[in-house]
Amino acid sequence: MSSSTTAVGKYGHNESSNSFVIGLSSRYRLYCGERLISSATSSFGISLQHKFLTHITLGSRPQMRFLPLANLLAFDPLMGSDENVALDGYEPRSVERGSRLVALLTNSPSVVIQLPRGNLESISPRALALPYVMIKIRDRDYSTALDIMRRQRIDTNLIVDFDVKDFLENGGAEEFIDQIPKIDNINLFLSSLIDVDTTLWKYPVPSWLRAENALTNTSTQYIEVPSKVNRVCAKMREIMSNAEKNGSTLSGKMVNDGHFLLPILSTFAKEVPPRLEEALSLIISTASHVQLKHQKKTSVLLSDHVQNSIQYLAFLADYELIFNTAIGMYDFDLAKAVARHSQMDPKVYLPLLQRWRSLPDAAARFEVDVKLNRYESALRHLVSSGESEEPGTHFTKCLKFMEDHKLHRLGLELFMNNASFTRAIMVSLGEYFMAERKFEEALTVFLSSDPKYFDGAKRAARACGDWRTYFTCCSDLCEVIDNDQITSIAESISSKVGSPIQQREAYAAAARILLDYGHDVAYAMDMFIAAQMWFEARRISLKHERTDLAKKCIDAAASYAASCIEDFSERASTFETTNDRFAEVVVLRRDAIKEADETGASEHHDDSASLFSMQSTASNSSLRSTASGASIGSIGSVASVSTVISVGAKSTFQFTGDRDTLKHKSKFNKIGRDRTKKKKKKDGPAARRTKPGSEEHLKELILILTNSCPDEHYVAVVSETISFLLQSGKQPLAKCLFEAYHELEASVRKSQIARLDSDNVRRQEKEMLARKEGLTYENVEHPCEKEINSLCCKPLPPCVENVMSYLLI
Repeated sequence: MSSSTTAVGKYGHNESSNSFVIGLSSRYRLYCGERLISSATSSFGISLQHKFLTHITLGSRPQMRFLPLANLLAFDPLMGSDENVALDGYEPRSVERGSRLVALLTNSPSVVIQLPRGNLESISPRALALPYVMIKIRDRDYSTALDIMRRQRIDTNLIVDFDVKDFLENGGAEEFIDQIPKIDNINLFLSSLIDVDTTLWKYPVPSWLRAENALTNTSTQYIEVPSKVNRVCAKMREIMSNAEKNGSTLSGKMVNDGHFLLPILSTFAKEVPPRLEEALSLIISTASHVQLKHQKKTSVLLSDHVQNSIQYLAFLADYELIFNTAIGMYDFDLAKAVARHSQMDPKVYLPLLQRWRSLPDAAARFEVDVKLNRYESALRHLVSSGESEEPGTHFTKCLKFMEDHKLHRLGLELFMNNASFTRAIMVSLGEYFMAERKFEEALTVFLSSDPKYFDGAKRAARACGDWRTYFTCCSDLCEVIDNDQITSIAESISSKVGSPIQQREAYAAAARILLDYGHDVAYAMDMFIAAQMWFEARRISLKHERTDLAKKCIDAAASYAASCIEDFSERASTFETTNDRFAEVVVLRRDAIKEADETGASEHHDDSASLFSMQSTASNSSLRSTASGASIGSIGSVASVSTVISVGAKSTFQFTGDRDTLKHKSKFNKIGRDRTKKKKKKDGPAARRTKPGSEEHLKELILILTNSCPDEHYVAVVSETISFLLQSGKQPLAKCLFEAYHELEASVRKSQIARLDSDNVRRQEKEMLARKEGLTYENVEHPCEKEINSLCCKPLPPCVENVMSYLLI
C-alpha cells in the first residue's frame, strides 16, 4: 500500500476480537490507531493468514520489517518506533533503496516487492517462512511444511522439536509417513536428525503462536535431548515396518514389501551407537525374499538390490565400520560384498577373507574377535576351538590369552568343571594382583585355590605384613623355620616406615613373632621397649621369670621420661619463638591479600610481598604514577621523553659510545676485558632458602607450630609412661614428667593469648587510624589463622590427672 493509505483489520476468531485501524500518512508515518509504529515508511501490508504486519522503511538503509498482529496492540506509544523493533522477534531484511511493498501472498510465505527499476520480485523472508512452517506443523500439514523447509533451507528437526509429544505419541509420525510420498524426502528428514532442541536456540517459537495454541516447552519437558534421535528413529522404523507388514499406510495407500527399506536403514545407521549389524541383516533378509519371489539362482549378495542398499548404507556410515560389522557377523561373503564397493585394497582384504574361510569356524571367529577387540567373545571361541588339540596345550593358550587381556573371571566361568584348570587360573589371578601391588587380594586368592597355593600365599603375606597368615602357611606345610630366619622376619617387620602408631604396631608384631616362634625373650623385650609398651614388656618378663628384663624395662621407661622432659622444654621454647615470628609474617600476608583485592589481582597469596619488598612496591607504584602524570599532554616533547627515560633503569638511546667499543674484545682492545662478570646463582641450601615474609615462609612456620604441639599418640604414650613409673616406684620422675607436660601446655596457652591480644591491639589501632582519615577499615584474615589460633596441647587422660592431683604436694 502506498502513501495516505488506510487499512481496517479485525484480529481474532470471535466477536470479542480486537479491531484496529492502520494507516500511512502523507508524511510516510505509519500509525496503528493513534500509536506511531514507524516514522519513515514507504509502504505496508497486512496478512491475516500470516498474522503479520509488514512494512518497508525509508532512509539510507531501508529495511523490510515484520510485526506480529498479536504484538501490535502491545506497542507502547512512549517507546518510539526504534525501541519497538525489539518486539518483532525477527531481524529486519535489508532491501534495495526505493523498493515498495506490493502484496503478501496468502497461500505461501512470500512477499512481492517492486524495485526502483519497475520489475517485480517475490521473496520469502525468514520472518514469514518460519511461523508459516510452524503453523503447518501444528496443523499436521507435513507435506507442505517439508516442501517449504527444503526450499528455504530450514532445519527439518523443527518437525519433531515443535511438539515432540504430538509427533511421537499422538499420531504425528504416522501422518508424516502417510503424507510424504517420496522415499528420498523421508531419508532427508531422518539423516538430518540431531540430539539438539532447535526451538531453544535456532528457531524459537513466537510467543503469540504459543499463546494461540497453549504450547509449552514440551520438547525439553517430555523427552531428554540425548535420546531424541534414538526415539524418533525407533518410532519411524516401527511405523514403516508395520506399514510393510500390513501392505498399506494409515490412509490406505498400498505399500509393497521393501518399499521403506532405505528409510529403515537410515534409522539403524542414525541411532547412537549405529545398529549396523541389524541393518545388514535386514538387507540380506529382504534380498533373500526378493530372490525367492523371482526364483533366481544367483547369489543374493550379487544382486543389485543388495549392492544398492550397501552403497546407501555406506553413505550414512563409514565403509570400514560397515566392513568390521560384516566380519563381526562372521559372514565373510557379506564382508567381501561390502569391501567390493569401498576404497579398501583387494590385496589386503581378499587374503584375509580367504584365510578365515580356510579355518574351522571357531578358530576363524576367534581371529575375527581379536581383530575387533572383542576379547570375551574371542576367549569363548578359543575355548571351543580346542577340541582337536591336547587339553594341556590348548589350556596354556587360553591361560596366556586370559593373562594378556585380564579375562580371569570369564576363564573361571568357562573352566568351572575342571578343578586343575580352575586352580591354574586362580594362581594366575593371584600373580596378577601381586604385579598390581594388591597384596591382600593376592593372599586371599592364593589361599582360595584348591589346593591352596602356599608359595604365592607366603610371598603375598610377607608383602602385606600379615605375619600371622605367613606362619600359618608355614605350619600347614610343616616347614621348620630356624631362629635366624625368624629374627630376620621380625627385623624386617619392625623396620617398616610409617606413622608413630604404625611403627608401634610393627614393633609389637615383631615382638610376638620373636616370642611365639623364636622364643627369644630378650630380643622381644627390646621390641616392646622400642614400642614404649612398658606394661606388656613387664608382664612378659615376669612371666618368663626374667627380673633382669623387668628392671631393664623400668630403666628404659625412666630414660624415655627424661628425654620427654627435655623434649617438652625444647618444644615450649620453639613454639614461643615461632609464634612471635608467625605474628609478624601473618601481618605481611594480610597486607598482601588486601593489596591484591584492591588491585584486582586473581592471586591473593603473592609471594612477591615480603619483609623487604613491601616498601619497594609502594615506591615503584608511586614512581610509575608520577611519570604517567607528568607525561600527559606532552607527546613528542623533550619533557615527556626525559620522564620516560628517568623512570626506566637504563636509557635505550645508546647506539654509539662505550657499548660500541666493547663489541670488539681482543688482545689489542683492553676496554671491557677486565670488566667484572655477573655473579653466578648460588647452589645448594642457599638457593633453596625461602624469602622472609613469603607464603612459603608462612607455611614453614605453620608446620613448626603444628609439630610443636604433641599429637594424640604422643600424649597417650606419655600418660602410659606416667602410670607405669608410678606403679614401678619412680614417683619423683613421674611427677617431673607430669609437671613438664603441664609447663608445655601452659607455655603454649600463654604464647597464644599474648599473640592474639597483641593482634587485637594492632587491629584496633589500624581501625582508629582509618577512621581519623575518613576511610573504611576492612578486617582481613589469612585462611590459616583459624587453624593456628586453635592450636593447644591436648589434656592428659582424666585418670592420670586425678591421681596426680593427690600426689602433687
